[in-house]
Amino acid sequence: MHNDELLNRKRYIIVKLLSLSSKLKVHSDRSIANDGVTIKQWVLITAIAQFESVNPSLTEVAELMNSSHQNIKQLALKLQHNGYIQMETDVNDHRAVRLRLKEKSYECWRRIEERLTRMLQELFQDFDRNEIILLHECLSHLSKSFESRFKNKNVRI
Repeated sequence: MHNDELLNRKRYIIVKLLSLSSKLKVHSDRSIANDGVTIKQWVLITAIAQFESVNPSLTEVAELMNSSHQNIKQLALKLQHNGYIQMETDVNDHRAVRLRLKEKSYECWRRIEERLTRMLQELFQDFDRNEIILLHECLSHLSKSFESRFKNKNVRI
């Protein structure tokens, strides 16, 4: 394979990843629209739940999601307004804001999780086990490569 052809394949991969990301977001938002949250808000709920027994700070969640503090705060304010989470000032550090899931979040998460699991099953129904494993490994490798080369560039979404 010539260098030009390899470069074209690399371009194709990036274009397809960006295109699929956009399509996945739109489809996911449509599939959960009746639940009153966007896919980004659902991901935030899921990220907060990852901390299990502790209410994470906005900063901790932003780091986990590789997003800016301000973007997470905007999402959190919408979720709080709609009764999914509570934003609370940290008792030990009044500069920090902690995020606490409310029961409404857990109910929403359960409903959406079932629907998104079905969507994933449908999306990957034509893939065999080895293709899924290979795709996972390739995307993980690409992600690590991106992080190692651009992590000091302060790229936040």
